[in-house]
Amino acid sequence: MNYSPTYALLIFLGLSIVTYLLFRSRKGWFWVIKNNLKTNEKTVIEDVLKQLYHSENSGKEVNVNSLTNALNFNNSIIVEVIKKMIINELVVFDGDVLKLTNSGRDYALRIVRVHRLWEKYLAEKTGFDKIEWHERAEKMEHKLSYEETNLLATQLGNPKYDPHGDPIPTKLGKMANVYGEFLPSITVGSVGKIVHIEDEPDIIYKQILAENIHIGSQIRVVENNKQRVVFYAEGEEFKLAPIIAANITVAILEKKTLLKKTW
Repeated sequence: MNYSPTYALLIFLGLSIVTYLLFRSRKGWFWVIKNNLKTNEKTVIEDVLKQLYHSENSGKEVNVNSLTNALNFNNSIIVEVIKKMIINELVVFDGDVLKLTNSGRDYALRIVRVHRLWEKYLAEKTGFDKIEWHERAEKMEHKLSYEETNLLATQLGNPKYDPHGDPIPTKLGKMANVYGEFLPSITVGSVGKIVHIEDEPDIIYKQILAENIHIGSQIRVVENNKQRVVFYAEGEEFKLAPIIAANITVAILEKKTLLKKTW
């Protein structure tokens, strides 16, 4: 097929424009797509690290299937990033159980630090509702650099706890202790103060927020069994399933003790 010189010139100009748009000075579409893929990979790696950190702290074992179920990524993506994480000595396999290395745990703590500092910032410096804090911090934890995180901590006065009562890691990875007991383990009649509300998993956290339960509230447990936990706080009665109540930590102020008969 013969093309006229004008038609050939148009094709050449068209290809030149496409090539320019794709590759020009690392701002073209090719580089934008490539950088987005890198950003997404970084996000997946950091989400895996944080999930492993929280699971290990809860005494739960994690494998590839449980990771896929817990995170919003498909199995093939999880497998690919785990391969790179093993090469970079962030995680290791013990059988089919995935575990953090010391380097992986340090990295995970940096992500947790950003998340909790940003929630503190949202709580104290903005007008966002508390139901939005966790989701917004989930996004920001992948964006702030090490230097920006330390600057944020300084501006906030280097707080020890986030708005949910979770300890905020220092830049050296040290954390304050959280003293208390999980609500389902507290005996009937005991009086305590809510010192921590776990914000993961998000679905349980939102249920607790919907009940209008607050950190700092004084509570009295009136019923505690396998079906439900019932307590009074601020003049109201609350009924929670044990799986929901387990996300609430209470510092005991007065514990109910049963006296044994001696006759």
